[in-house]
Amino acid sequence: MENRIFWTMKKVLLPIPVAMLLAGCSSGNWGSGGTYGTTYRSPEQAMMALARKGDIMSMYNAGVAFARMGDTKNLGRAIYWYKKAADAGYSAAQYNLGQLYEQGAGGLPRDMGKAFYWYSKAAKQGLSSSQNNLGLLYAQGVNGVVAQDYAKAAEWYGLAAAQGDPHAENNMGSLFHQGLGVPQSYENAAQFYAKAAKKGLTEAQLNLGMLYATGHGVVKNSYQAYKWCRLGAASVTASVRNKALTCAGKASSLLSSAQIRQANSEVSAFRVPKAYQALPNPFQGQSQSRYQTSGQIQYPNSNITQTKPTPNYQTPNQYPNR
Repeated sequence: MENRIFWTMKKVLLPIPVAMLLAGCSSGNWGSGGTYGTTYRSPEQAMMALARKGDIMSMYNAGVAFARMGDTKNLGRAIYWYKKAADAGYSAAQYNLGQLYEQGAGGLPRDMGKAFYWYSKAAKQGLSSSQNNLGLLYAQGVNGVVAQDYAKAAEWYGLAAAQGDPHAENNMGSLFHQGLGVPQSYENAAQFYAKAAKKGLTEAQLNLGMLYATGHGVVKNSYQAYKWCRLGAASVTASVRNKALTCAGKASSLLSSAQIRQANSEVSAFRVPKAYQALPNPFQGQSQSRYQTSGQIQYPNSNITQTKPTPNYQTPNQYPNR
């Protein structure tokens, strides 16, 4: 079976809908006779007033609110407020700026130097999303910005994986799988893939299934290969889905009908832990291709596809060091 390993890049860090965020504004902040002696007609108006006064969380939330509107004009406004919050040291805003500069969204020119700068800022504050993306930039290398350095990639992936980030766990598994920046170890690869796979990351489910199919790092097991590849086949990424279906098809030929029924039952019963479930897409109405990585990056000894989910919200407990 072709040894094709799937890498993942973290999604845009845009949190819960602004209406929910604004529920945290007490009536004393935005109601009649509020903290600033002003009557506001809505929490949104209060948020903007606080943002203009330099309140960091309000500046960030203003960026979220404008980003959710989706059009280029409002993405430009989102960038303005993210930049103010990022300059004040807010790691989630720094990460969002890095993502937007990387993709060239909202009227920003694509600028990998600035993406690297903002990812680094947030990563050093412990934000796992940024640590993972910074690791990817080191793994790829960016001409004129950062030299390819798998050891550095492993360092940043490791920090994010230690926080339970499934994308970083999968990417650490990929490094161990190939011995890039770390000693080659199928056993360690399998352990990292399993952590991410159990959190619902389809790339990791495919990678784990392929290890069970070949017996690398785990006892060869066609039942487990079939189950994990069937789960991976739910991917929205065509290359992952097709590879997973091929893997599951080969494994199924070695199973009895009863075993296939049992495995399918386990697949149907699988649930992604609540903390890792995708929430609504904040860029509704926009072309999603603007927020996808493109092409394939060739690594030594294998074809590795870097994939990136479409942006989605994350809950507050997924951001360390807010």
